[in-house]
Amino acid sequence: MIVGRATFPSGDTLAFRWTEETGIESLGDLPGGDNSSFAFAVCGNGGAIVGVGHTGNSRQFRWTETTGMHDLGPYVGRALGCSAHGHVVVGEMNTPAGLRPIIWDEAHGVRDIQDILLGYGITATLDWRNMTARAASADGTVVVGEGRRGDGRLESWVAVLVPEPPAYTYASLAAAMLAMIRYRTGRRCRSA
Repeated sequence: MIVGRATFPSGDTLAFRWTEETGIESLGDLPGGDNSSFAFAVCGNGGAIVGVGHTGNSRQFRWTETTGMHDLGPYVGRALGCSAHGHVVVGEMNTPAGLRPIIWDEAHGVRDIQDILLGYGITATLDWRNMTARAASADGTVVVGEGRRGDGRLESWVAVLVPEPPAYTYASLAAAMLAMIRYRTGRRCRSA
């Protein structure tokens, strides 16, 4: 399966998925916008797709065969990665201070990863700006991304999340760890 953005005969530029069996199919757009969307990632075997749609401004979406395109709102931003089954979605939201990394699951909705880490006493990201979450592991417990330190250096980060017992809800960060990996100038983190 391939996903991305294509211009259709209607003139609309929309998120799509392509498979050998079906060819290219439009995923549509969120209601209320300018009919423009972009798919960034396929979750596992293609059961869910994530990206950005437009409702007058850019909003994160999660698409499945059953639900169609679902607005993860309420924040302006992009969904960039997901767990294997699409139960966890990661990306970025726009704020006046710059980009912030987000995580979404059905139980909690969209949350700011930096705020969650700060709530558990992890202050390593306080001087970071324009952070984004790029990808999640198959089970959604490991999130990777990039951001700029206070001195402007681009660095990668990894957050290891511990699931909440007994339900597998992914988002409790009571025992969280943040590791920073420095990249030389000009190198960027790429999602898997």
